Amino acid sequence: MTRLPISRRALDNPDGLFRVLYSFSGLPGGAVIVLGIASVVATGFIEWATVLPFPNDVVFVLIIGGVAFHGSTVAGVSLAILAASTRVVSTGASSARAPVAWPLAAIEGAALLALLVGIVVLARALHRAIGALQEQALRDPLTGTLNSRGFMDLAERERLRAVRNGQPLTITYFDIDGLKEVNDDAGHQAGDRLLLSFVSAVVASIRPYDVFGRLGGDEFVLILPSTNRQTALGVVTRIHDQLKGRVPPLSVSVGAVTYASPDDPIESMVQAADHLMYEAKRAGGNRLVGEVRSAEPGSETHLVELDDLATKT
Repeated sequence: MTRLPISRRALDNPDGLFRVLYSFSGLPGGAVIVLGIASVVATGFIEWATVLPFPNDVVFVLIIGGVAFHGSTVAGVSLAILAASTRVVSTGASSARAPVAWPLAAIEGAALLALLVGIVVLARALHRAIGALQEQALRDPLTGTLNSRGFMDLAERERLRAVRNGQPLTITYFDIDGLKEVNDDAGHQAGDRLLLSFVSAVVASIRPYDVFGRLGGDEFVLILPSTNRQTALGVVTRIHDQLKGRVPPLSVSVGAVTYASPDDPIESMVQAADHLMYEAKRAGGNRLVGEVRSAEPGSETHLVELDDLATKT
């Protein structure tokens, strides 16, 4: 069979090809695999029917590397086997190599399979490394909680979900009482231990899908999705009980805003909770200032001493 030369236009804009491959990340896992299978089969047919103006393995590497990166190891290895099979068929069916076609085809197929399996391993390692770096970029290095950027991203998602589902949402803003004095008197290591103790108390008291982050210093914010005022007070009560049992015991100033319909920008919502927290701080600390905001006028702000919170709920 006479092989037809293929145009080099596909190589004129290699960045475009990489952008197409990276767009796999926006597709469901099944769609990535189906697209990968179709691409491997099409590439195998083109390889059999034409003379490519660049190393044939490059196309398989790009396709299977992209699928492995955005899909899974199993998907990548499966496509590697499929690509090696197309290489065996295309090489073995070439009349130009008829005397040694099938032995040569088997050798070339095995070599391609080894190359592509190595690419799959590298692609998955790269995926894990990038994921770890992205996670580190969104986490506070001391406490392991979300940093400001990570918190705001997830908080905005929860706000949009609450608006879409017509659910309330509560934002609680915490400031650890007396942390500056601990840092000044006992050193920052002692202060860091208090921060870690506070974080562990909060994590032990909230749900897996609540959003908790450190915005800086001794200030932390907690988003409670689908949570009204009464339920939010119960969460703060559990956190307060945890803090009282710590050694040394901790106290916090808390500002909490429950939104019946969280239509405001997330930055404004967090700022509103921050202002209430400062009211609790000015009142002497170890207090909660809470407010319910709804479309109806007449929202009231309530000041509660945290030691009395259990009886208030």
